[in-house]
Amino acid sequence: VNEAKMMVKWREVLRSAKTTTLTNQLQELKLRVSEGTRGQESLIRVLASQVKQAHHQRSTAAHNHLSAVHKLTALHEEHVSMLTRHVRNMEAKAAHKAAMETEDQAAQHLANLRQLNLVVGAAERDHELTEKEELTAFHTTITQVTSQLEDELAVARSEKEAMLEEAWVRLSTAYRDHQNNTSGL
Repeated sequence: VNEAKMMVKWREVLRSAKTTTLTNQLQELKLRVSEGTRGQESLIRVLASQVKQAHHQRSTAAHNHLSAVHKLTALHEEHVSMLTRHVRNMEAKAAHKAAMETEDQAAQHLANLRQLNLVVGAAERDHELTEKEELTAFHTTITQVTSQLEDELAVARSEKEAMLEEAWVRLSTAYRDHQNNTSGL
């Protein structure tokens, strides 16, 4: 009878020790999951902040670039206006000289004026193409940086989900093992 009582007592001690061990393991697992989750959430917040900052920088840079392009366009228009006035002055002088000089000299001046207009037109076309190419390259670079940050954010989220899934599997396995071990006692 004493031996049976001792066996019952011994099983209770073993069950208590096993329960304590599993409880400690469960708490340790919860702590690890909590720390991992906090780390992943912190990383997600940092990446989200970086994406937001990149969007802000992109819009600021685009605004600044457009302002600069607007200023350059205004400056260019002013320059073209000045050149146009200069060309018109030269045309008026050439017309006046043509009336006073021979037809050959007048023809030479008009040819020079046409060349000047062609050069101004070519410079305008070249300037417009260069601005468009720079703006396209700028937008491409900003889009690539934004896409990269969004991809990193998606990877961090999927890693967090995989880690949580693995922790739940371990927890359910430990709980099932505990149930199996204690049901036999």
